[in-house]
Amino acid sequence: MRNRITYIYPIKHRVSFQFVAKKHIELLRKYGIEVQEVDEKNIDVNKLDPVTIIHPIFYILYGNHAQLLRKILKKVDTLIGFEVCDTSHITPLASYTASQFDVVVLPSTWCKEVFAKSGVMTRLEVISHGVDDVFLRDDIEPKDEDVKNIRELKGFKVLFFLWHSGYRKGADIVANALARLNRKYHNVYLIVKMVDILDPLMRFLMFVPNTIFIMKWLSKEDLVALYDSVDLVIVPSRGGGFELNAIEALARRKPVIVSEWGSFNDYCSECIKAKTRRWVKVFELDALTKNIHDGLGCEADPIDLAEKIEYVMNNYDEVLKHYEPIFERVRREYTWDRVGEKLYNLIKEFI
Repeated sequence: MRNRITYIYPIKHRVSFQFVAKKHIELLRKYGIEVQEVDEKNIDVNKLDPVTIIHPIFYILYGNHAQLLRKILKKVDTLIGFEVCDTSHITPLASYTASQFDVVVLPSTWCKEVFAKSGVMTRLEVISHGVDDVFLRDDIEPKDEDVKNIRELKGFKVLFFLWHSGYRKGADIVANALARLNRKYHNVYLIVKMVDILDPLMRFLMFVPNTIFIMKWLSKEDLVALYDSVDLVIVPSRGGGFELNAIEALARRKPVIVSEWGSFNDYCSECIKAKTRRWVKVFELDALTKNIHDGLGCEADPIDLAEKIEYVMNNYDEVLKHYEPIFERVRREYTWDRVGEKLYNLIKEFI
């Protein structure tokens, strides 16, 4: 029995898939599994191990997927894939591709239901994402000057993450809601956490009064300190398979307003939810992604979102008290150690 696997993922492309894959590899190595890391753009089929993981499935296999997948299936004994769902349905081509895997692992029960209803005919498992141990510490102080300034800022501070996919993340919805609030209140601040990617929908947020942009990567400690420095986190996504920022905020005991439908129900079933205004095509203009995720997403009502933010602001202590059990459950159940245990139990079935 060989205690080694191959893990194919975007080593050189800094995206969320890379972050999660690296955590998986770190966790598997703690359990004594030897992991051969292979970049998505440099796959030598002849060097793959009998148990091989592809993370994610669709972006790596898109385009030349049929030829490459056939070669991989001939070489390996067990092929495991990690994926997400960003809408209510995946295309027939995506469903067929996923069905060639021995196991497809998804981050939420909602994603599992989407894949099953889309016709995927293979074993589907749910292994969520987790929060780093640093999110469970109580001794975090900011070192980054921007985070320090936000901590000192007086007023009600709302945090929104816009790494990429501005339309899917609801950047225009956030801009509308906060602009409404700023006509009534002058002490409400929108903190937009970005990185080195300029999203087209950023322009909506630039015209919202009292908006502060943090456009850089932060250390884990400073990221935690950023959560600690705000009052509320909003995640009005039109689609998404897990939305890690929402669960990180809950782990830091911050109220979170989320969309009414989707992956949030796994860990945030009782969270504050913005009402759905309408159902929309999430990837209408994205030529690649719409050939994978062709379903609908829910679009939060910006008027209701503004009202929910106002409610939290005016009833903050009461809200914190009400959601304390959710905070503690997240801190207890959604750790990477728990993820590692589930991942190892899956992998050991095949090695």
